Amino acid sequence: MPTLQKIFVVIDPTTDVQTALSNAAWIATQDSSISIHVFEAIYSARDNTDAEALQRVELARHKCWVDTLVEPIRKAGNEVTIEIE
Repeated sequence: MPTLQKIFVVIDPTTDVQTALSNAAWIATQDSSISIHVFEAIYSARDNTDAEALQRVELARHKCWVDTLVEPIRKAGNEVTIEIE
């Protein structure tokens, strides 16, 4: 029987309640060798003359937020990777 090695979690940027991440964290606590890959897709409808600067700011802001969400999972000993686009 294959064992679970990685869990893919999609973050909903419209809410602070991340049920999928909570469930993945609970599963990962059962086995510290399980890693979690967290993905968030963001979209900004703001008008800006410097779209690249806005993109850098938004990506950095969301990365900080997701880092705080996954910090307890990392402290518990599980590997967590983050991807934001």
